[in-house]
Amino acid sequence: MLDVAIITCKKLPEPDVDEPLLLRALAAKGLRAAMFPWDGPGARHPDARISVIRSTWNYHHALPDFLSWVDAESTRAPLYNRADVLRWNTDKAYLAELGASGLGVVPTAYVERGSSQELEPIMKERGWTDVVVKPRVSGGSFATTRHALTDLRGGELAQAAESRALMVQPYVKAVDGRGERSYVFIGGEVTHAIRKSPRLAGQEESVTPAPLDETDVAFANRVMAFATAKFGEKSLYARVDVARDENDAPVVMELEMVEPSLFFVHSEPALEKLATEIARRGSSKA
Repeated sequence: MLDVAIITCKKLPEPDVDEPLLLRALAAKGLRAAMFPWDGPGARHPDARISVIRSTWNYHHALPDFLSWVDAESTRAPLYNRADVLRWNTDKAYLAELGASGLGVVPTAYVERGSSQELEPIMKERGWTDVVVKPRVSGGSFATTRHALTDLRGGELAQAAESRALMVQPYVKAVDGRGERSYVFIGGEVTHAIRKSPRLAGQEESVTPAPLDETDVAFANRVMAFATAKFGEKSLYARVDVARDENDAPVVMELEMVEPSLFFVHSEPALEKLATEIARRGSSKA
């Protein structure tokens, strides 16, 4: 019997540098682990004690199919993160729930699929002169675009909304200097941080190690405390992407609990902690 099924997709849009590191770390603990695509033939794999999602980086192209797979997989063996967590986190409308709880989030206007709304009135009503438009269900900066109020020609939003629900956010200026900071959590505890440069559709992502900023970490811990309370347990893995607003207060850019890159190349302790957590959860479900 396989110990751990690490879930990926048939065709990765970009290399997963975490993959070989995690497989080696699990093997070092005597665990038999292998990669299986969620969208592979029959979407099945040999029985494993647990399944861990890591690089299902195409799910936003086939969300109903992915969620059906998640539900089916959850009945076969324990799945991490859990199905209810994944279902909630695949739609970035969760940001509204975080904001309603009192956590700082990037201001967001939600646009339903098929809407004929124009971008200009949304921006003028909110006093935004520079915005980012992205799908509510997305990954890897897919279909993410930036628009200045002075450059609008009309129709930008309606055209994008033809095929998907969208969100409009003001461009957070701090990401150009301080950068967006990603705080990685394993088993509910922060392990390390990464500074990411802004990334739009078609662009490469630049990442570098960052120190654990005390203010950011306190804020990220509050975000994870919300998720723990909502779902009744600490997630196996998560990543809280944080920026600073115009008042230098931390705000959530995204809370990634489906398939975030965890940047293990920058933190051996985080890799070891995830392997340990997988081993513990797998043995408890044996």
